[in-house]
Amino acid sequence: MTPDELRGRHDLTWARHLRDHLRSQAAIVAEADSEVLGIVSWRESSLHQSRLWLTVDVHPHHRREGIASALIAQALRLRPSDRPFAVKAAAGSVTAALFESMGARPYQSCPPAIVVAQRSALAARPDMELGSTLRIDTLVDAFVDMYEWVHQPWSPISSRQRAREIFEPDLATSLDLALSSFVVDEDRKILAGAWVFRPETSGKPLEGVAESTTPTLVQGVSLVDAAVRNSLSLAAMRGERAIQFDCHDSDPHMREVMGGLSGVSGTQTLLFELD
Repeated sequence: MTPDELRGRHDLTWARHLRDHLRSQAAIVAEADSEVLGIVSWRESSLHQSRLWLTVDVHPHHRREGIASALIAQALRLRPSDRPFAVKAAAGSVTAALFESMGARPYQSCPPAIVVAQRSALAARPDMELGSTLRIDTLVDAFVDMYEWVHQPWSPISSRQRAREIFEPDLATSLDLALSSFVVDEDRKILAGAWVFRPETSGKPLEGVAESTTPTLVQGVSLVDAAVRNSLSLAAMRGERAIQFDCHDSDPHMREVMGGLSGVSGTQTLLFELD
C-alpha cells in the first residue's frame, strides 16, 4: 500500500496515521471493502534492543469492535523473535486498559512532570554552570553517562557509541544552553544537570531531562534539585510557562526532587510489556 493509495482511499488524518505505521519494520492491517479499519505495527530500537515497540490504531468509526485486540493477538503470533512488545500509555486510558486486558505488565512508570516555571531565591553557587559555558562534547558525554545508568536496570542501551550518535544532533541543535543548568566539580566535570530543550511544536512547554551522571553521587538529590530549580528560575525570568521533564519512578534522585516541587501537573505514563 503506497502513500498515494492511502490518500486516495482514506481521509487525510487517517491516511497520515497509516503512513506513519508503514514506516515501521512490519505492519498488519484489518481491512473491509478496500477500507483499512485498523493497523498494528512494530519496530526495533537500535538503542533499546530488549523489546519491540508496538503501535496500534483503529479508525474512529470502528472502535470498540474488537479490532485492536485481534490485531495485537495476530502481531504476537507473527512477531519475528521472542522479545516482548513494549507500548506506552497514559494511566487509566483506553489504551492502557486494552493492553492490561491482554496480559500486559507495566515495567516502568513516569510520574506527572510538567513543572510551572517559577523564580526561586537561589543562593549563588560557584559549582553551578550554564550550558552556554560548557563545551558541547562535555554536555553530550554527561548526557550519555546519565542516560546509560538510568536505563540500565530496566531497558539497557546497546552501546554508548550508538547513544552518542542518536543524542548528539539533538543536543547540538535543540538544547537551550541558556536554560540548562549543571553542577560541576573542581575540574568542571558535570556531576548533575538539567538539560532543557526547545519544544518541537510551537506552544508546547520546554522539555527537560535531569539527573546525576552517576547513580551513587553523594548528595545526589540536593545537587539535582539545585540544577532543576536553577533552570526553572531562569525559564521564569525569560517568560517561559513550564518545563515538562522526562523522568521515571525508578530515578533515585529526580523522583525525589519532583516530590518537593510545587506547581507540578500532568498525567502518569506507563510503559507496558506484552509477551
